[in-house]
Amino acid sequence: MLRGQVAVEFLVLFTIGLFIFILAATFFPAQLREAADAESQADQLLEQIKVRAIVASTSRTDFNTSLFVPPVINGLPIVLSVSSGSDSVARVFQNGRLLASAQLPLIEDVFEENLINQIRIHKNASGVFVTI
Repeated sequence: MLRGQVAVEFLVLFTIGLFIFILAATFFPAQLREAADAESQADQLLEQIKVRAIVASTSRTDFNTSLFVPPVINGLPIVLSVSSGSDSVARVFQNGRLLASAQLPLIEDVFEENLINQIRIHKNASGVFVTI
């Protein structure tokens, strides 16, 4: 009888372990897909900013453009950060986690005016400037 009890307990424990594994395998890929989708959207946003910054840097003076920045990606708020100087970089953060970053051409200065859902890139005789 002891052997039969050990076999039944083993089967019960094995079944519980298999159930937990199947649950994890079901939900984990969905979370990975959401994270990859958020990173893809952030990459697309930064690519648009990069293209506009390159156009601004190669154009003549008095170039102005605006770009819509979504306030959320996959239902979670994002933060757009742009640094100026020789190592100009744009970054998108979500919940403190870096989603994407892109190297930009030389940005002379970044002005924070709390624009709602947009970024402005403008060039004058002094250089390229970004307002977020």
